Order: sequence, then structure tokens, then C-alpha cells
Amino acid sequence: MSNKVCYVSIICLSLIIVQAQLRAQMSTKVDSTQEDRPPPELSQNVYEKVSQAIVKFDCDGYKVGSGTLIGITEAGNGVLLTACHVVASNYQIVEENPNIPLQFHHEIKVKVGLDSIFRSVRIDTASVNLTFDLALVLTDEPLTEYKIIRYYKTKNVNPGSVIGAMGFPNTDTDEFDATVGYINRKENGYLIFDAEINPGNSGGPLVDRAGRMIGVSRATDQGEGYAVELDTIKTIIGESLDNLKLTEKWQFQPYRNCWEQMIKNPVVVAGEVAVLGIAAVFIANYFKPENREPVDLPEPPPVITD
Repeated sequence: MSNKVCYVSIICLSLIIVQAQLRAQMSTKVDSTQEDRPPPELSQNVYEKVSQAIVKFDCDGYKVGSGTLIGITEAGNGVLLTACHVVASNYQIVEENPNIPLQFHHEIKVKVGLDSIFRSVRIDTASVNLTFDLALVLTDEPLTEYKIIRYYKTKNVNPGSVIGAMGFPNTDTDEFDATVGYINRKENGYLIFDAEINPGNSGGPLVDRAGRMIGVSRATDQGEGYAVELDTIKTIIGESLDNLKLTEKWQFQPYRNCWEQMIKNPVVVAGEVAVLGIAAVFIANYFKPENREPVDLPEPPPVITD
């Protein structure tokens, strides 16, 4: 029996390896056919939904970037995630010389989505990360009437996925906007994409086509956008969020149903179903009664008739 278990284990492990290779091949194939990609799109519903969780920053009178509502404290204060260079006045100096204390803009205000009202905010200095240019900001006024964004794990986001860089790209106006593109690759904690972003996008969310946050826009280089990926962000700010005693916070939103996953990548799903089906049929047939090894039973004792 132990030989059977070992043999079946080897078969199952082989099937898992084949499944992983299929996923890797699909990701490579999507990334290598950029010229064949159709124009990327985000629905109007996603645009409207996500706009209720995105803020514009006004720092000392300069409209310098964007941010995202990711939580509400017990007192109703909004918890905003943004880029550190949006709210710190000397970020670039400190980035080159970490021994210099970080300084924040004196007067920081934000407005949410399509609203026209700017609200004052204060800085949670315990939640700043210089390496990945991240900062948590608490609003002095409640933001309970707005929606907290949902997120999606970036380990499940592959090259070729449709994304939207959302925020307030134009630093001269208060116009909310989104640029749409594709993920080109994942590298060193960053999602690298082809959607156009501008200085006002700094600190704003990168979302997938379901409107789930998958990163924070940081910079551009040679025509590509760079966003800190969500899995890296959660590792950095997780403890700080726990210490804030939130009554509401961003939640992981999986695929709404299997059909969404099927539509997104039908070849991979079909391959996974086939692999699991083959494994199930093999195991079921292998353990049929007629395929079992015969067992030598002891001779029964003689029947005593006297």
C-alpha cells in the first residue's frame, strides 16, 4: 500500500509542476505579445466607484499628488495611503541622506473624489517608509460618508493584466481622471506598466479592471509607470494599521465568481481543470477493487461437527 501512496504522490506532484509551468507560459506569452493587445478599458462603474475613495492633496497651497482612503478609525478619522514625497517637503534630500530629519508640509489638506471641499489632515509619522516612498495620513475630520477601497493580492496579477492609474494627474486643476494600460512586468516589489501618469498621480492607486487596488503610483522612467505593489505595501504598513484601532479598513476582494476568472484567463483555467480532472480519474481508477493487490488471508480453522 505504501508503494501505491508513493506512486500517486509522484503523479500528483508532476501534475502540479505541469500546472505551474502552464501558468508561467501563459504569463510569458501575454507579456511578449504587447503589439497584439486590444485597447485597454475600464468600465464607468469602476471609475465612479473608485473615485469615492481617492483624495487630492493640497500641501502649502500646492496641489501635489493623490492618495487613497483605506480605513476609518474609531473616532471616524480617515486613514489615507499616499507617497511620502507628496506630504514631505524634503523627501528627496532625506532619500539621499537618511540622517537628515524628515520634514512635512505645514498645511496639508485633502479633498475626496469629485467633492470640492478640502479638509485638513495630520501626519502619522510612525507610518512612513522611505525605501518605497509610502506614508499613512490621518484626517482631522471624519470621512465616514466615503467608501474604503478594496484590494487584490498582486501575487495573482500577471503581465498583460489591464490596470488603471487613478487620481488627479494635473497639479493645476482638481479634475479626477484615470489612464488605462497594461502591466508589463513585476520587479523588486514594483508593478511596471504602460499607462501614462503625471506628477499629480503620485501616491494614487493603481487598480485592476474590477476597481481593486493593486499598487500605489510612485514614478515614471523611460515611458513606463512604476507602482509599489500591494503585497509589499501590506507588509510595510500592516503593523501601523493594527495599532490605529480601525472600525473599518480595506478588505481583500477575491473574484466575484468563477466566471470572472474564466473570462480573464480561460486558457489557464481550462488547463487547471484538465489537470485536476486527470488526477481525479487516475486516482479513482488506480484504487478500484479489481486493481488492488491480492491479500493472502489465513486459512479458516476447521469446523468442529461433533
